[in-house]
Amino acid sequence: MDWRTKKYQKGSFTVEAALIFPIILLTLFALIYMAILLYEKAYITSVAHRAADRGSATWHNPAKDIMLGSVTKKELNASGLYCQIWATDEDYKKQKIIQYTDKRVRLYSILNGQHDISVKVNNHIVYKTLVVEIKSAYKIPIANLLKPFGIDAYYTSYAKGKAGIRDPVELIRNVDFIGDVGREIYDNNPRVQKIADNIREMIQDMSDKLSFFFK
Repeated sequence: MDWRTKKYQKGSFTVEAALIFPIILLTLFALIYMAILLYEKAYITSVAHRAADRGSATWHNPAKDIMLGSVTKKELNASGLYCQIWATDEDYKKQKIIQYTDKRVRLYSILNGQHDISVKVNNHIVYKTLVVEIKSAYKIPIANLLKPFGIDAYYTSYAKGKAGIRDPVELIRNVDFIGDVGREIYDNNPRVQKIADNIREMIQDMSDKLSFFFK
């Protein structure tokens, strides 16, 4: 092998390395970026669940600190006795949860994304659920190169957290309130008494017939 062959082989290796190295570098960068996106997905999901849990724990008393669940003596009577019935401060409660969620999302996030946070309450008659949804958009570093291929410049990730709103004390208080109102209406309205007595007799008659049928 003469010197010209060796020189040709070295030049060929240089050209091949120049072509392959950028591909390897971009592949490695893509794998690292995908790992970061997976971390962001897991992180915002945990934040959504935590926000729903903390929001449901402090929902019955907006004066409570959403982080600790504590309330100062000055704000102890900030909510009325029947705040769950009237629910006049629902928007304030939602905004408080949104602010908490936004702060937590940005606390340990690696990428500087755009976060859209929404809070809603689903009323299932016998119970309520608090739902926290997070929509995060992250700009792809090589977005300008992907535009000609019709690929969106942003990667969007969704997360949802759900928790039941439980307040046994408020439930007992509301049931007692409804019972007191019902008795007051019954005692002072003969027409309501007649309707209630007819319904009671109808239910008792159906119960007797069912009991006789299953004997």
